[in-house]
Amino acid sequence: MNELAGWTLGTGAVSGLGGLWLLLAPRAAKGFLERFPRNGWLGWLLSAGAYAGAAAALWQAPPEWMAGWRDLLWVVAPVAWILTALLLDELLAPRALGGLLLLAASPILDAARFHPSSARLIMVVLAYGGVGLGLWWVASPWGFRQTLRPLLAEPRRLRIAGLLLFILGMALVGLGRAVF
Repeated sequence: MNELAGWTLGTGAVSGLGGLWLLLAPRAAKGFLERFPRNGWLGWLLSAGAYAGAAAALWQAPPEWMAGWRDLLWVVAPVAWILTALLLDELLAPRALGGLLLLAASPILDAARFHPSSARLIMVVLAYGGVGLGLWWVASPWGFRQTLRPLLAEPRRLRIAGLLLFILGMALVGLGRAVF
């Protein structure tokens, strides 16, 4: 299994499970999604993942660019995470989720760059869609609620979105297993 297959299977699994949750338990999903932007511990957890991912990406940056700063990453990243969590705790969870979406695009695009199948463009489009959504949620975290407001209006819409997300997830799992 190559790296693109791994990213495709992972994205498909997360999408499929999320879609299944929306499909089978729309009330619980609605409650969670309404509380998510102000969820403190989840904001801390997601932002820790975002800072760890950023530090790992910088660690792997070309040597001439990061040569003098590499050793400081393991000090700067935790300090920045703590300061962010303490000083920007308002709507931290959608900001951190947006940061994770931004970070996930680079390895997906790297894996898809030289793959011979034209189906790789599906993951490229999803990666750039994640970048757009991530930029919006980092810059304006209240956009998370604006994004989901039409879906949260009635359980039927959540179920339809869940079904579509589940179908997308299963299609990505099939793509990851069959093509990549």
